[in-house]
Amino acid sequence: MERLPREILCLIYSYLDASEARSSRVCCKTLADVGARHGFRQITFFLCRQDFQRLRNIARHEILREQVRLLVYVADNLPARPKSMAKYIAKTKNYAYRRRVEASTDNLLPPQALVTGSLRAPGSYKTQPIDAGNLQDNYRQYVTAVADQREILSTREDFAVLKEVLPRLTNLREISMRNAGWQMDCDDYGSPFGRFFEYTMCSLAPEGVRQMEAVLHGLECSGLQLNKLGAGSLDVELIGKPFFEKIVKSCGTGLERIQLCFDTADSDASMWEDDTSFIVQAQERTETGEVANFFKQLPNLTELSIEFTASSMHETLYPAALCNIISPGFQWHRLRKLSLATIETERTQLLAVFQLHRETLQYIGIRNCRLITTSWTRLFKQMKEKLELEDIYVHGTLEGKIEDKQDYPSIEDANDDEAGTDVDDVENWWLGDPDLEPDYSLSHGIADWFLRGKAYPLVRPRFRSRSAFYDTLETYEPVDLVTDEDNYTDGDTDASEDTDASEDIDAGEYIDAGEDIDADEDIDADAGED
Repeated sequence: MERLPREILCLIYSYLDASEARSSRVCCKTLADVGARHGFRQITFFLCRQDFQRLRNIARHEILREQVRLLVYVADNLPARPKSMAKYIAKTKNYAYRRRVEASTDNLLPPQALVTGSLRAPGSYKTQPIDAGNLQDNYRQYVTAVADQREILSTREDFAVLKEVLPRLTNLREISMRNAGWQMDCDDYGSPFGRFFEYTMCSLAPEGVRQMEAVLHGLECSGLQLNKLGAGSLDVELIGKPFFEKIVKSCGTGLERIQLCFDTADSDASMWEDDTSFIVQAQERTETGEVANFFKQLPNLTELSIEFTASSMHETLYPAALCNIISPGFQWHRLRKLSLATIETERTQLLAVFQLHRETLQYIGIRNCRLITTSWTRLFKQMKEKLELEDIYVHGTLEGKIEDKQDYPSIEDANDDEAGTDVDDVENWWLGDPDLEPDYSLSHGIADWFLRGKAYPLVRPRFRSRSAFYDTLETYEPVDLVTDEDNYTDGDTDASEDTDASEDIDAGEYIDAGEDIDADEDIDADAGED
């Protein structure tokens, strides 16, 4: 192995994932060195004591600390209070939780629990009784993890760890704070909470604030010069001068890539309640011009991504206007990638931004945006004429206004039969999401037309609403917990998250929170109420 050129070894390691590269380090000194380079480039951690200790170990290692290029802080946590034993047992019948626990490193499911066939197909996922002793031990770990998380937050251990670790990672170039609602699937990151029968994708309120404060605290005076900062989803309260000044103070003005996503959707509001308050707050905060002023302080940007989330119930309300995000006439001389989501503007304003950067711009991303009085069809055709892009990604919902009905020659009469409404001046498309429907998406059609000379896909001014798309998705009921080893049956269960307030349980008294469990008996998923 020592005789192989280092370039060949690096090529081989490019086909391995990080865990495989790390495992190979025990073979010999040569592979230990190459494995370190490829196995520790990205470090992902959660609000978890074990993850914090791992960060410290890497930061104190003379070789490993120099290999880290990207740090990912996943903002998904356990609830503030543990469930009672009875409620925890009830969650073992939840299909999604059982699948996740089965896939975790320390799983509780029997080897034959996962059978051949599609995991989403009804009846293909057979469950078996879980050993009571294993479940009791799992519940102990769960209660301890909740208590540890609470202690970390109260003692600000997360601030102390990042203040110690970040200055030691001398080659760190990127930091990303993510949650399951933004650019990631938590399962891909090996959550330490995956072994628990508990909802773990809840964020500390206000969303993203605690995590970003800890990250920026660790970066301050660290001597690091980051190339990229990503954060999302973030609470709307962070849209303002104090937050942006902290970023500039901690990261400097040399940032080349920035991705921000602000959550302006009120997920707690019911369909009968007003859920527009966060959108209105975002409008008021962006109208101050602080977002645009912040981006102007980063003259070296090569990638700019700014997103807002909003409820699908209010697609006519947009949290921000383009002129309040990007100052009219301002130019980044190296900008290659620009992504915008859930904003409103006009054709001339958006085209002016694109044209100003046409010499460097290679990628444009647009999602859930609105042209207030102008046409997307007119804009796309002008973009194709004036820009030379390598890629374009337009998806979600687009809203606009028809400027000339001759842009839609396929409309033969005054009735838009496909939409079921009179033809007026409205453009409205659900372009699809390639992640949800890879075999068909108007998003693909736009890219094929723009880059590969295919036919223009938006031949009608309205096509396929968001709700119509989701109505076509198949739904599957989770599989019930089997309680009879000799008679496996599938049953229906409610997969929704338990909304009842959980009791505060002392970790030393966890076993008294529910029914006592005999290790020789199968666990009853319908255990008594608390």
